[in-house]
Amino acid sequence: MSKPSDPDRPGRGHRAPRAEVVRELRRVNRALRVLGECNQALVRSAAEPALLADVCRILVEHGGYRMAWIGYAETEPEKVVRPMAKAGDDDGYLDGAHIGWADDERGHGPSGEAIRTGVAQVNRDFRSNPSMAPWRAEALRRGFESSVAIPFGGDEAPRGVLCVYAAEPDAFDVAELHLLEELAFDVAFGIATLRSREAHRRAEAMVARLAYFDTLTGLANRTQLLERIARAIGEARRTGGCLAMLTLNVNRFDDIQVGLGMREGDDVLRQLAARLAAALGEGEFLARIGGDVFGVLVEGGEADCARATAERLHAALAEPFRAAGILLDVQARIGAALYPDHGADGEALLLRSNIACREARHSSLGLAVYSGATDEENPRRLALIGELRRAIADGELALHYQPKVALRTGRVVGVEALVRWRHPVHGLVAPAEFIPAAERTGLIKPLTARVLDTALEQSRRWAERGIESRVAINISPSSLRDPEFPARVAEALRKRGSGPGRLTFELTESTLVEDPARSLEALTRLRELGIAICIDDFGTGYSSLSYIATLPIQGLKIDRSFVAGMLANASVRSVVEATISLARALQIRVVAEGVETIEQRHALERLGCDEIQGYLVGVPMAAEDLERWVLERSARAAEASGED
Repeated sequence: MSKPSDPDRPGRGHRAPRAEVVRELRRVNRALRVLGECNQALVRSAAEPALLADVCRILVEHGGYRMAWIGYAETEPEKVVRPMAKAGDDDGYLDGAHIGWADDERGHGPSGEAIRTGVAQVNRDFRSNPSMAPWRAEALRRGFESSVAIPFGGDEAPRGVLCVYAAEPDAFDVAELHLLEELAFDVAFGIATLRSREAHRRAEAMVARLAYFDTLTGLANRTQLLERIARAIGEARRTGGCLAMLTLNVNRFDDIQVGLGMREGDDVLRQLAARLAAALGEGEFLARIGGDVFGVLVEGGEADCARATAERLHAALAEPFRAAGILLDVQARIGAALYPDHGADGEALLLRSNIACREARHSSLGLAVYSGATDEENPRRLALIGELRRAIADGELALHYQPKVALRTGRVVGVEALVRWRHPVHGLVAPAEFIPAAERTGLIKPLTARVLDTALEQSRRWAERGIESRVAINISPSSLRDPEFPARVAEALRKRGSGPGRLTFELTESTLVEDPARSLEALTRLRELGIAICIDDFGTGYSSLSYIATLPIQGLKIDRSFVAGMLANASVRSVVEATISLARALQIRVVAEGVETIEQRHALERLGCDEIQGYLVGVPMAAEDLERWVLERSARAAEASGED
């Protein structure tokens, strides 16, 4: 920062009188004391207002100045300097000062000039300085004889000014001014640091809330519900008690969404959540499991308690709901499962209460308690498990590939490999039916090996045809826990002659936190092979910012539920924005999945998202279909470029 000129100071050829030397030394010493005390305040302060107040107080108490204040430059609605903190003999001076930084009379005082020019401004004498006319009378009445205004600001700190007032004329020499300028620089640095910390705290709080709460309704989410069930089961085991798990599903909710729209459907869900919460009593815990499905844990509840709770929940829905200006009759079905009769853990109770919920469609009361007669783990599922081993060995499983596109360039930068099982009898079997079964029975190991081998071979073939694209594969928790998994991946890469740069592993947050230490070790070994790591469905699991920062990851994938709700729900949009900001801070890429509309694409592009995946870009395709799709897309792009 340039220094104001001072022609009245003695030159090298003159010796200043002893009294003047002593006075200058005192000034410098007080500035040094102030600087030291303020630096301690910078270290101690946890909030911006407290920091500003401490700096002003120290200037007055330790520096002996008459008054000190700090102001921020505002542009709207007009260029004013808004005082943020003050100390000393103000006596209402700042309230009526009306200090600005526009090019007018009240903007040509020291504060306004300092902000406008970026150069410190010294007012040596209120009595004789013509620019002090608007403030002279009030300043002299309070004993202000001279002042200095020092600008500060930066990329993270606001544009502002530090103002110090003295009780004597010509109170600020060059050495003292230099130290006060250093103080102003430190203040700007302190403000920027505190704002950065606050931004990180807000982002971490948002991620923490995201891990345990539903963004639409504010209720607990599935993760928190499972933890609550686990604690309740632990207590029940200790005391010999029981509990009930209820699943509530809204009847024909799809009709509400189609007829009224997504926004009105979300409004109905919020109203529904509020009514259900109001109907619950002590020992009952409500969560939104997903979509139009809610869960209620009844601690210490048997079948009769479950029925009583279900009756209260049905009664809460008796009054019509209002949405889009019309009244809606919203009804629901409820299924119940009991511990220990129907399951020994949260996942089992949720599964069986959901099965009972489907059976409740046939009940006149809209309620069913799990009986086991319709458990989907029985005939068909057991038969599928038996046939899955053969399907893996015989190559009956196939991979489809869904493209990922860079938002900035529109270029295809990767694909996600999605396993498909076309059963000779049952037709296309959804992954949700056989992947969990493979995980439980140990078949996930040969299944993952088959998927990896197929994806690497296909990637090599595409590369030979000039299509360079990373292939992303979803990795299960058991694979990450397997200490031999990285070695098998290395062998697959060697066998297929495929570079690791073409491979990405996607893992969910819940997979990573099952065993954090082992997860970090496995990911480190995989990263050493050159494989990129991406956290899938980010925001739906348990992770914290501190844990994410320790992982050798190269990408975050925003869950489709947030993409779907970001345009209609400001809270969901904030979550998406925070996730992208987090990725920027960690210097990793961020991918949004489930992008279906051009409006979603534009919104993500404005927020700085790197890549998108979803039906707007392309559906999952067989390898040969994807190859044609990529080549046709490239040809159209080349043709369009030629026309331009």
